[in-house]
Amino acid sequence: MMWRICYQYRQYLLALSLLAGILPVTQAADDPTETFLYEQVRLGNSKSNDVLVSQSLYRLSLIKPNDPSVLLMRIQFAVKQKETAKAQQLVEQLRMHGENTEQYQRAIKLLSLTHEDNRQILQKAYLYQTAGRYDEALQLYDDIYQGTPPDEGLALEYLNVLIASSHANKMARIKQIYHTYPNNQQIANIYQQYHLTPALSTASAGSVSYNTLSIRALKQQLRQQPDNADIIGTLGVRYSRANQRAPAIYYLSQALTLAPKHNDSDLWRTLLQSNQYWHLLAKADEALLNQEYSTAKRYFTQVRQLSPYKSEAYIGLGDIELALHQLEQAERYYQQALQYQPNDAATLHSLTKLYRQQSHQKAAQFMANLTSQQYKNLAQDYGYIISGIQQDLAADDEQQQHYLSAIEKRKAIAKAYPDEVWNIYRLADDLLITQQPQLAEDYFNQLNQRRPNDPSRRYAYALYLNKTGRAQQALNTLKTIPLSQRSESMNALDSQLRFGQIMAHAQSLREHNQQQQAVEYLFTHIPPEQKIESYLLLAQWAEEDDQLNQALNYYHTVLNLAPNNETALLGATEISLAQHQIDQARYYLAQIEQLSPEKFNHYSLRRLANAEKTAGNIDKAKHYFIYLARQVDKEPDSADGLILRDIGRFYRDSQQVQSAHHYYQQAMLKEGITDTLPTNNIEYTTLMRNNPNDNWLSRSVRDDASTLYRQQEWRFALEHDYWGSNGSEGYSKLRAHTTMLQLDHPIYHGRFFWRTDFVHLNSGTLGTAPYDAKFGSCYRIGCFPLKQKAFGVSPAIGWENEQWQWDLGTTPLGFNVTDWVGKIAYNDSFYHLGWSVDLHRRPVNSSLLAFAGQRDSWTNQIWGGVRKTGLRLSGSYDLGGKDGYWGEISLDRLTGKNVKNNSSVKAMGGYYYKLINENDRRISVGLNSMLWHYNKDLSGYTLGQGGYYSPQQYLSFSLPVNYRQRTENWSWEVSGSLSWSYSKTYDSRRYPLQNLGSSDKFNSDPIKEIFKHERNIIDKGDSGHGFGYTARALIEHRITPHWFIGAAIDIQQAKNYTPSHALMYLRYSFDGWNGDLDLPPNPLIPYADFK
Repeated sequence: MMWRICYQYRQYLLALSLLAGILPVTQAADDPTETFLYEQVRLGNSKSNDVLVSQSLYRLSLIKPNDPSVLLMRIQFAVKQKETAKAQQLVEQLRMHGENTEQYQRAIKLLSLTHEDNRQILQKAYLYQTAGRYDEALQLYDDIYQGTPPDEGLALEYLNVLIASSHANKMARIKQIYHTYPNNQQIANIYQQYHLTPALSTASAGSVSYNTLSIRALKQQLRQQPDNADIIGTLGVRYSRANQRAPAIYYLSQALTLAPKHNDSDLWRTLLQSNQYWHLLAKADEALLNQEYSTAKRYFTQVRQLSPYKSEAYIGLGDIELALHQLEQAERYYQQALQYQPNDAATLHSLTKLYRQQSHQKAAQFMANLTSQQYKNLAQDYGYIISGIQQDLAADDEQQQHYLSAIEKRKAIAKAYPDEVWNIYRLADDLLITQQPQLAEDYFNQLNQRRPNDPSRRYAYALYLNKTGRAQQALNTLKTIPLSQRSESMNALDSQLRFGQIMAHAQSLREHNQQQQAVEYLFTHIPPEQKIESYLLLAQWAEEDDQLNQALNYYHTVLNLAPNNETALLGATEISLAQHQIDQARYYLAQIEQLSPEKFNHYSLRRLANAEKTAGNIDKAKHYFIYLARQVDKEPDSADGLILRDIGRFYRDSQQVQSAHHYYQQAMLKEGITDTLPTNNIEYTTLMRNNPNDNWLSRSVRDDASTLYRQQEWRFALEHDYWGSNGSEGYSKLRAHTTMLQLDHPIYHGRFFWRTDFVHLNSGTLGTAPYDAKFGSCYRIGCFPLKQKAFGVSPAIGWENEQWQWDLGTTPLGFNVTDWVGKIAYNDSFYHLGWSVDLHRRPVNSSLLAFAGQRDSWTNQIWGGVRKTGLRLSGSYDLGGKDGYWGEISLDRLTGKNVKNNSSVKAMGGYYYKLINENDRRISVGLNSMLWHYNKDLSGYTLGQGGYYSPQQYLSFSLPVNYRQRTENWSWEVSGSLSWSYSKTYDSRRYPLQNLGSSDKFNSDPIKEIFKHERNIIDKGDSGHGFGYTARALIEHRITPHWFIGAAIDIQQAKNYTPSHALMYLRYSFDGWNGDLDLPPNPLIPYADFK
């Protein structure tokens, strides 16, 4: 009877041993990779080997990424590593398998232990346990766990407390935990100890099987019986069960050597081969994870030799080649694995991942060719990659802006994977782009109903709400995500939305002219994580308010927080340049250049290039602009209109005109000025016309393109000008006709002109009362009634750009007096004040005497031909607003042939106000004043006089009104003014140069006596005041883009001065111009009238 009991008990222990040892092997034979990796996780946990656990979980996640058990183990490890955010994401993934599953409930319970209050309870329970207060510790554990502990480590800790406590029903608790974690060896041992002890007590000591002994006991037996194959084999089996491959291999090999025909030898051989296989595979995996590729390859090769028809070794070898970027060799290994196990999901996944890396289309084609079973296996374990590839194809369509095609693909994905959150998000985005907002809303509403508590869904919906202008609703949606489940991206969006609300309120204050309140509000609400953005915004506001020093202080604050902040460095550089602090700007630029500027975004690189140019670092500016242009050419969609415009400006300044126009045209395309690039000059120049709906950048692009085109344009003009004023026949009366021919064209950075003026002057004939003519020496003596006229040709050349102008020419050749004349001038600006200075020599052309010179009939002397030589300084202030100012002062010395030298000082200035200031229509009124002083009055026409108006005191005020407008092919201006003037002249000699009228010039004594008396006469000065007016009309018409015609007329009326003026002109554009006409029209000016 005792024998039967012992035999039955031995058979029972043998069955138990088989269940604990043989069955895992059998399972491993069916699915060896997974079994091995599960064992590795358990081994790593038992040995506290986090590296082994991490590596094994990584491989398991590749094989079965959505398996609930794998997800739970990954969550347990993430919690252990204190990676709470990662754990939360995995819990959400696990929730998709159902909230009532055991794994999800354990995961939720485990995650709850990371909360602060639960951590404190666990700490307290541990202190009770340490103090030996086991019942109190057990009560705290029961309060938290409310059943079975959520992982094996916590379960073991709980069992230790339970066993040491006075709990009445320990066995029920131990059994419950054992059935939850049946594969944990330590828990199984505790269960066996409590469950089987009664059976063991009834057995005889001599009948105990080796299988019931612990490893320690077996080793003690082995020391007594070193050649006992049963003991050695049992040790090998026990180590195999414990997943300790190396000792298992050692003892199993020794057992087979001692007893190759033992009853258990087949079992030992199977276990030996299995342990060798998985031991080598584990070492290969570890080497691969550590990027020791040669070692990993050696181990995988050995694994392949052990089991040449299994896929693991081939997948490992393929993974090595993939890591080394040997894609063709990796594909060959993966294909070999697929040959031996054609339906293996891991192999299919490796190939799909490889093809996806090579081409989205190639991966899609591979999936399309899978058998139904292959597709089913891949979808079951790696459904994410199928969805991912389909989304890749949709993303390719979006990249090419084929949104309708992308929408159809994403709709199909949404049908197959309705809970794929980010596919729904991108589908909604595509629907918004294609003007289908309601359908986008419908898709999100359906997702919201299916997954109301999913944090990822809430986050995606918040992004969608923010994109559709519902920032407050987006913020409210984020608030529904528990803080413990939030990722960094969710927190970043929450911070961004809150900061956006702060910014919106502050901006609203500024828009209501409460600038200081806006700054104060922002200061009091700056979030700690948004300090840099806040100070950058404050700096921007300060710059907009022209508070450059304050803006610089804000940039310095940013640089104290982030010394390499490129935005702050660029802002400080630009302010330093605006304040003409070139050395300081170069200091900032030197710091920027240490940050690898080529990695900057296009916008920052544009600012840097412009700053280098302004600072005078032309070579560096050239380098950055060329680099930026190359990047833009590679990725045309990456540049906006501002970047393209500035690249165009760089090429303009570099005299690469065609390249400049290319980028200006690209900027027009980007800014929506045109849908297609122009094909000829007429189309291009038409795009340069202003548009009242343009933003500042579009206006700037048009203006830059127009300015460059006009600067490069070849033009020819023919004009006839008439000017006349009333006066005394023969000298003060004047009729002037000037015909002008001018060719102007580009040269260097400016424009050059060649011109010729044909000038005909006529003062009529000395009157019928010759003794009354105060001309030459005729007064009181008399002169023959000779016609007074002159004709000459005046050639001239000139050049100008934005800063310099010069011209050189002569007064008309053929006049009695001919001289070289010209000017050189320089223009610049100081802050918002434009100014210019010039040195000039110009003719005085108000009379025949002053301009051409005349001959005295008695003395045969030529006198006249007055020229003014001097310096002029002028300035203007106009910011493009409603009003502006201008002023000018000039100092001149006036000389002429046989004319008394003179000097003058003139000051003029004015203010104007624009009643209407539109692109194509302007109306302005103003107030002007002039103050003149000539040293001498030389306005007479006798010998030595100059024949030009030269009061010693002159003051005038005028009220000008100006109206100008243009249409597509017409441009005109109508203007007029009312004026009041005061003038005064001092007494002066009638003949200021006495030597010109010596008595030997006359042939009779009576005439000599008369002239002798006349030459000493003093003409009395005069003074007076009066009102006057002017009226002017000017018009131009574009006949074709090449031909233009125009005309003008003006009338002036003042005391003793009533000139009139008219002109007509014809202009030809060689290149063609279909842009805006000049406003006002810009006819030629006679060379004699150049300032």
